Amino acid sequence: GGKKVYDGPVFNEGIDLKGKTIVITGGNTGLGKDSAIALAKKGAEIIILCRNSEKAQSAVDDIKKESNNSNIDYIVVDLASLKSIDECSKKLKSQLKKIDVLQLNAGVMAIPELQYTNDGFERQFGTNHLGHFALTGKIIDLLKKSEQPRLVTVSSSAHLISTELNTQSTDELMLLDKKESYQPWKAYGNSKLAN
Repeated sequence: GGKKVYDGPVFNEGIDLKGKTIVITGGNTGLGKDSAIALAKKGAEIIILCRNSEKAQSAVDDIKKESNNSNIDYIVVDLASLKSIDECSKKLKSQLKKIDVLQLNAGVMAIPELQYTNDGFERQFGTNHLGHFALTGKIIDLLKKSEQPRLVTVSSSAHLISTELNTQSTDELMLLDKKESYQPWKAYGNSKLAN
């Protein structure tokens, strides 16, 4: 019913993604994994980026089985760590000639208590937005090598529950970066608004 209307139409006919390389963050579960399966069925090479190698390998096995496409792999990355993002980007650059689609899908949601990334940012904003921003910056040249590059940032209607941000002030982005003002859903909303 309503979800189908809200999600919009599905376009599947005549799509051949053979020769296309698609990188998906958080491709081991949920929307990321479903996207990986659907795109792999169309013939794309899929690289999923995940925090945990065991979960990533399990997802790769599932995606291969579901899509009947053996051209699936993973690279470990923790989007809450600029060091990990740097290591991941170096691996991507050494393994790939180009990226046709980069789907920024991974995220953390409504963490009950204030946590920080390895680099000192509020964890939801740092992972969901800043981590993806850093990763994209480091591999943008691989996207530029594609004839028709696509960068897909997965957001949600949770941006509606963000604090009212003045986009001219970076201070306001970190309003929830203190124990006394941290609110799990507002922090998540801020990260989705930034997306």
